[in-house]
Amino acid sequence: MITLSILGPPPSHAEDFSLNDERYNGIGRALTIFEEEGLYFELTEVVDFSELDREDAVLLLHVGAIRSARGTIDFIERGGALLLADEGDTLEEIYARFGFTRQSGPLTREFALHGFDGVYLAPRYERHSLSDGVDFLITDHPRPFFHESLSPLFTLAEDEILVAVGRLGAGELIAIGDSSLFINQLARLSENDRFLRNLGRHLAGRYARLLIVLGPGTIASTDTPSSARGLGNLREGLLAIGAIEIDPLTLHLASIVLLIGLTLMLGSKLHRGVLFQGPQRLGNPAAPTGIEWDIRTLETRGADLGAPIRALRQVVYAAMTRRFARRIASAAEAKSALAGAGLSLEKMGIEARFFERLDEFALSSPSEAEVRASRRELVRFVRHAEVLLNRLEERE
Repeated sequence: MITLSILGPPPSHAEDFSLNDERYNGIGRALTIFEEEGLYFELTEVVDFSELDREDAVLLLHVGAIRSARGTIDFIERGGALLLADEGDTLEEIYARFGFTRQSGPLTREFALHGFDGVYLAPRYERHSLSDGVDFLITDHPRPFFHESLSPLFTLAEDEILVAVGRLGAGELIAIGDSSLFINQLARLSENDRFLRNLGRHLAGRYARLLIVLGPGTIASTDTPSSARGLGNLREGLLAIGAIEIDPLTLHLASIVLLIGLTLMLGSKLHRGVLFQGPQRLGNPAAPTGIEWDIRTLETRGADLGAPIRALRQVVYAAMTRRFARRIASAAEAKSALAGAGLSLEKMGIEARFFERLDEFALSSPSEAEVRASRRELVRFVRHAEVLLNRLEERE
């Protein structure tokens, strides 16, 4: 039996997302959850999608004006994430641009809570990292939507979706039909708390930061044609390749980078374009076997990216062994060798626990979820390794 007495007064439909407001309509609780899950976020009143990086995520929580919505699709296709959570009319242009059909309110009353005007339970519809451990969401005056291509995670009916996810190009689109999930009074409810924690963990593992647009905020974007950007990047890449002097060690590192790329591409094909995060429908009584079971396991537990990282570790330690003429096989030995040569990870712009993280993968079995790397961390490891190897070559 579900008891909602802790809700107190009927939840306000957040018009004032004030960080200093500890009443029900502040978002301090949601921000605390994000911090606890390791998600770096920034609050802003203006967002320009053309200025954002592919490792950025944007949460449109409370938007008051749109000067220009250009660049939003290009931002996602380049690898960014867009979270639509403001169900107000201001974002009508954005929703239309992405092919949403929206309702003014729920049509079905099956999951309405009697005695609480506008409060609905939204049961989980599909398994996903965002819905893991969450049986339902408690919402206040939600605005359901429908999208034929996104995967519904929480719904009131098949055509009344409250949370859905999907990929667009290299990026990700997450739609949430109730911004009230982020306010204090609803965020502290156990099911909603788990959802916000899943969201924070999901974003922290894939993106460098989350920009939260509120205030009410303004979307003011310019648009650089993606074709022009692609040609420019290709031209720069060809010039850079022409200047590279390749030795066997660098070729070994390049082969690992290609292995990583092929791993991600294969995952994309297997999971219908949702890299290692494809949803699994509930209520399927058939026991999966063979390749179906492998895919199902990847969908629900994530992919083991430890193998390419362990290979990368071998390359790094082999290069250091050759450079310092002594065996390097652990984080302590690597740091000691660098210190003896007057080098430091900090001065090279490499995270302090780079070697320790490499060792964690070497000493852990692939099934240990706590040491599984996100795609973003995997790419970061490769970049750090490139910086380190280049520096070692300079000093030879």
